[in-house]
Amino acid sequence: MVLGIGEGKIEIEMEKQSYSAGEKLKGKVKLSLNQPKKAKELRIRFYGERIVRSAMAGSRGRESNRIERVYLQEIPLKGEQEYPAGASEYDFEFVLPSPQRAAPQADNPIAGLVGMLAGDQWANVRWYLDASLSLPMSFDINKKMQIGFAF
Repeated sequence: MVLGIGEGKIEIEMEKQSYSAGEKLKGKVKLSLNQPKKAKELRIRFYGERIVRSAMAGSRGRESNRIERVYLQEIPLKGEQEYPAGASEYDFEFVLPSPQRAAPQADNPIAGLVGMLAGDQWANVRWYLDASLSLPMSFDINKKMQIGFAF
């Protein structure tokens, strides 16, 4: 195989498709290899990203977009070793975040107003699971999927 292309695949299986804040996201990473492979690590990540738009200095009406990661949890499932040919399964579990939202307080109304004007930091965030087998001197075997997650 050329640089690891076609060496195998990763699938992510979850107990359900949609989650709420504070829940446990449980599932399995299913690794299928055509032949034994030495790898640095098998890991899974849960993260949130959003697109941030900003006006470009000195240009009229032009915007610049960048992706901002707002949250990240990572679990190493297995370390450096030779992974066997065929199918293998690895369990994972994440405790999903439960962010505290700023609410106006009777003793400090200005703090509540500033929080409301600043906007919700969790608005427009897309949530993902990303599993990866890190192969030395080759392309990694990856799987990324978007999940439903609401606060």
